Amino acid sequence: MYFKTAMRGRKLKPGKMKPAYRYSLAIVGLMIMFGGVLKILNGNLHHTNYRGVLTFAPFSIIIGSLLVLMAIRSRK
Repeated sequence: MYFKTAMRGRKLKPGKMKPAYRYSLAIVGLMIMFGGVLKILNGNLHHTNYRGVLTFAPFSIIIGSLLVLMAIRSRK
């Protein structure tokens, strides 16, 4: 009930993204995805992230794919 009242005055619509945001989100997703693919092609299943913690390479591929999919499927 309160949520409807609070959101009534806002002009934001869910799913709308500016083209620059969509392109940058797709580029970041591709970079994450290809980083995981390159590690797997080198024979490593793990790589370190910016904190130095091991990250499972297929997980990076999944996250990058989701970001690219989100950029493609967002409304224009």
